Amino acid sequence: MPKREILTRTEIEKDIISGLKQPKDSSQASHEKETVVGIILAVLLVVIEFFYHLFVLWFLLALVAFLIFGAIFLRIRLQYRIKKVSIDDYQILTDTVSYVFDEKYHIRGSKYSSGRWVHNHDIVFESGRKWRVPKGNYCWSDRQRASDSSVFATAHRGDAFITVIKKDTDAIAVAYHTERFEYKGI
Repeated sequence: MPKREILTRTEIEKDIISGLKQPKDSSQASHEKETVVGIILAVLLVVIEFFYHLFVLWFLLALVAFLIFGAIFLRIRLQYRIKKVSIDDYQILTDTVSYVFDEKYHIRGSKYSSGRWVHNHDIVFESGRKWRVPKGNYCWSDRQRASDSSVFATAHRGDAFITVIKKDTDAIAVAYHTERFEYKGI
């Protein structure tokens, strides 16, 4: 068995911030790319419409401005949430895995695309809390970095996990397998 990684409050904060930057659901992962493509297409439409209709030009400019300001607002809100992260808002408990499951479904595409498959991994603990395993885990660690599928593959019924729970929502922010990590409340 490999040596367990020492887990401190600093590493937990890093993982919480990393989790805030990731989409909650893998179906949201490509929306940022779609938004950029949509903005580029809107700008192209503006240029084309400039030569045909002045009213449509102003409408499309307003639409593009709305999309850009919306993206800026979401980015600022994320930065605010990241600055507000404090380990004191979380409680650290040990919990046992009740069961694990994965869900795979297809999101239908538009007329021009075939859609995409979404694959989520979930771990349910005996406390009744469910943790959707994010795509990247433990990014601060050199030895224990893990994808969602590797965390999912090593979690079995009865395994003990160190869970970090947000106090106001009672949701699991991040979880650590006790075979890989040892918590030191430093």
